[in-house]
Amino acid sequence: MHRFYIEKSALAEGVLKGGEWRHCRTVLRAGVGAKIAIFDGEGTEALVEIREADEKAARYAILQQSRTPPPPHRVTLVQALPRNRVMDFIIQKATELGVREIFPVLSERSVVRPSPEDADARVARWRELAIEAAKQCGLNWLPRIHYPCSARAAAGQRRDHDLALFGSLQPDARPLWRYLTGVRPAGLCAMLAIGPEGDFTPAEMGVFRSEGFLPLSLGPLVLRCDTAAVYALSTLCYELGRLAAE
Repeated sequence: MHRFYIEKSALAEGVLKGGEWRHCRTVLRAGVGAKIAIFDGEGTEALVEIREADEKAARYAILQQSRTPPPPHRVTLVQALPRNRVMDFIIQKATELGVREIFPVLSERSVVRPSPEDADARVARWRELAIEAAKQCGLNWLPRIHYPCSARAAAGQRRDHDLALFGSLQPDARPLWRYLTGVRPAGLCAMLAIGPEGDFTPAEMGVFRSEGFLPLSLGPLVLRCDTAAVYALSTLCYELGRLAAE
């Protein structure tokens, strides 16, 4: 069944409108009597039936409603801003993997440096990409996507997390399993920072270290930033899930 996103504040109003309704009406040809699924990105999903419809909006009645609990562990991604299409890919995959927060970082080596005006459009686009990814994979929780910020500002969020790691090729970087030894995954809040092409600068690495981030090895090869993000997030989420099941 096709799923459509609706903001939490609008769910109880019983009205689907905007781009979601246009897609439902024009692409799926849904009309009065059609049953669709809606979700609010904060854990609520509902089966609804369209009762009234026109070009601008549809009124629906809720037939069933359920709550999906959030993942047992919370993962935050700090991602140095790469080229547009690469960041789009990272947003999609991070959403599919259940990441709860994303901090795009304006690293010293980031090629893309959006203006404040352009940042609004970028965040809106990233949110749309996250919604589409959530629709396709059946996810009822959307990540909170922050405005681009400095490495120092993102690293300052470390205090809200139990474990913080940054991808590194430095000699003291250790594999993930070493950091998870003895960790209790239930309710764990983990933060993962991935640098740009060329990696974080030594100064930025110093900022992360000063906030308690630990250097994480992703193997001996130099990975593209999108490959590094997906690889590290996949491994982290898998290991946390495995530990929780033991």
